[in-house]
Amino acid sequence: MWLTVKEAAKKLEVTTKTIRRRIKSGEYETKYELFDNNHNGKTKTLLIYIVADLEVKEAEQPSEEPQPVDGWVPLESATSLAGVSKRTLYRKINNGEVLAISQPDLIGKPQTMIKLDSLEIENKSIAIAEITKSDEEKEFAMLSFDAKEIAWARLVLVRTYRSARQEAKNNKISLVKATERLVERLNFLEECEPEMRLLGKVSIQTLRRWEKAYRDAGDPELPLVLADERQISTSIGRPKETSKAFRDQVKKMACDFRNLHATEIYRLIEREKAYVGKEMPLSLRAVSSIVAKARQDDVAMSISKGKKAWKDTVRPHVHRINNAAPGDIYESDGHKMNNLILSPFYAHRPSFRFLVRPIVVVWYDIATGMIVGYCMTVAETPNSVRTSLRDALENWGIPSSIRIDNGSSYKNTDHCPHEFAGQRGSSQAKTKAIEMIIKGDMGLYRNLGINYSFTIPGNAESKMIEPFWGFCVSRYEKAFPVWIGNKIETRHEELRKTNQALLRKYGKAIPTWEEYDRLFGLFVAEWNNEKRPVLRNAVGEKMSPLEVFEELSLKKLSRYDADRLIRDPYPQISTVSRGEVLVNGIYYSHPMFLALNGRRIKYWYDEKNIGSLLVGSEHGEMLPERAKMVMPGLQVGDDMEALADTRRREKEGKLAYLAMQEHIGTGSIRAKQRALDEMASNTLEEQNRLQELRKDDKISLEGRRSIRRENKKQISVEITDAQWEEIQEKAIADQEREEKAAAARRAQEAIEAAEWEATQKAQIQKNREEEEQEYTQKDLEEAFRKLGIQ
Repeated sequence: MWLTVKEAAKKLEVTTKTIRRRIKSGEYETKYELFDNNHNGKTKTLLIYIVADLEVKEAEQPSEEPQPVDGWVPLESATSLAGVSKRTLYRKINNGEVLAISQPDLIGKPQTMIKLDSLEIENKSIAIAEITKSDEEKEFAMLSFDAKEIAWARLVLVRTYRSARQEAKNNKISLVKATERLVERLNFLEECEPEMRLLGKVSIQTLRRWEKAYRDAGDPELPLVLADERQISTSIGRPKETSKAFRDQVKKMACDFRNLHATEIYRLIEREKAYVGKEMPLSLRAVSSIVAKARQDDVAMSISKGKKAWKDTVRPHVHRINNAAPGDIYESDGHKMNNLILSPFYAHRPSFRFLVRPIVVVWYDIATGMIVGYCMTVAETPNSVRTSLRDALENWGIPSSIRIDNGSSYKNTDHCPHEFAGQRGSSQAKTKAIEMIIKGDMGLYRNLGINYSFTIPGNAESKMIEPFWGFCVSRYEKAFPVWIGNKIETRHEELRKTNQALLRKYGKAIPTWEEYDRLFGLFVAEWNNEKRPVLRNAVGEKMSPLEVFEELSLKKLSRYDADRLIRDPYPQISTVSRGEVLVNGIYYSHPMFLALNGRRIKYWYDEKNIGSLLVGSEHGEMLPERAKMVMPGLQVGDDMEALADTRRREKEGKLAYLAMQEHIGTGSIRAKQRALDEMASNTLEEQNRLQELRKDDKISLEGRRSIRRENKKQISVEITDAQWEEIQEKAIADQEREEKAAAARRAQEAIEAAEWEATQKAQIQKNREEEEQEYTQKDLEEAFRKLGIQ
């Protein structure tokens, strides 16, 4: 027969929700028909086909699935009772371990039935009682403990309300007055005290609503209709959803950093609900409305995106007034440039890419906007901070104070030991800081006589230099063809490529490291010479930061003091390998390195001069010359220049080694050359000659062989006595000329060595005098008291 959804639910004694779920799964045949309603209109009604001779079962028997008959249970119930999956149960049926039959259900659909005795279940009576529960009992059992307690308390009030009404009818008392009297007694805890303490105050309308819901449900034994968590809709429309958790889920997904569209959020939640066997509680329109309202909340949106979004968009701004005088405060910061340039390091170290983004460390006068010092580097390190600070103090003078951030390149024990000496507990940094202070070393900043302060961590507004990157440096960055921006979205479409593709496309338009550094220096000079409206002289004319600084009388740091305070106390250590040292991706060579092979040396790196390196021994003795950058060779093509440079370095290293080991003493140049030839073969000379021959494409391999044979023939020809005397006279003249040049060179070296030795002696004497100063116990206690150390 054809029935409506409500009629079929009543016929089969199930809910309309169950009927609609079966319709979606294709269990029923459906159709639509038009029927007249009470308003003289047509209504489109869904009809389903049910077997005509279906008999109504008893109310206590569930009708959603076949019931156990003589110990047979449905497949779904057997899986839950045995605690296995359907796949495992089917495997046991095929193996004969479990007995099974096929039996039609209420609508004639075949269903697998399992013999209960063949399942491995500990207590089968309890299992049968569990699966024979009605839908109402199962649903009530799934409620939380608090929901069950509230439902039972409401049922007590409903029965009390009915008893009061019946008593009023029997005594012919007004029902309104009797109900009002009952509500007063309930709210004053004069009746049903335990239930009222659980539910709180009630009204007449609430009691009437509960009683009607319980009466419409047929006065069941379980108060399922009075539970808050049970939301069953008997209408054809979408089921209601009053759960706050669901709306919170939609809001959370709306505030997600992925910025999902409302339709995507709806599909994701719908897929999640379908996975657990539930319907989507809200329509797409309702979800879109929740998403739109949620995204209007800037606070929630910024919190979901992270701390930076909160700080940039919501957190109140600290408004500051720049009341500093020129030269009072220098600020410093590092900035990763938004340009790709040719790296000077890739030829020495393959791990460095062909194109790199340099970092600029800048010192900035906050009163005038003057760039007083800077350096270009590949990484923001303490050494780059010292190099740029030295540039500022030598060129424009020492400020009253500096303001720096909390990064390790600015805040460390070498620069400010007082920040670590007062820390709690024990650490290596604290021990080193205390030792420095006891010896009189107050760190880089205080040794220079500069007061320093750190900015608020994570608060860019506390630094005046932060806007400087946007309105100053960005102009310089965008002047180059390869401007990549700080995000991929900000790049031009033609620049959204790999570094190799950009290198092939722009080629020579991409500047080298030296060109980029030189052009940045020109830009700094132009920036410092630009007149500003905020800088005016006594007559009101605009002035540039450079003009303002030229009128100041700041004390500048001398070169000697700069070496003594900034460079010399902070050497770095490296180990010599194959006559070279590797510093920041570049190999450097020195004539003495071959003799120091395998030993540690100290070096002072200058980011403004990456072509050479100041080096010294492990004990701090300066080497007379600077180490030079090694010229790299090419994988293909002409690398004769690199081979010649390597040969030169090898000869210089051997001479230095022989001099240190005293193998040849003060012998002649010819003796030294003879010793060099004995130490190693002239393999590189042969390679040199071979490379020169290969440069000429016209010479074939056979041609080279014939040339060598001719050379051998010429050498083997006997020479006359006159020729031999001429050769000897020329050799003697060459030897005398070389000895004179060597004597002049030795004299010049002696003068330079004497000057250098005098300087070193003076420095050593000064260091000894400083070390001999004794610190009394009172001085130490005073130093610790200033640091706050007990």
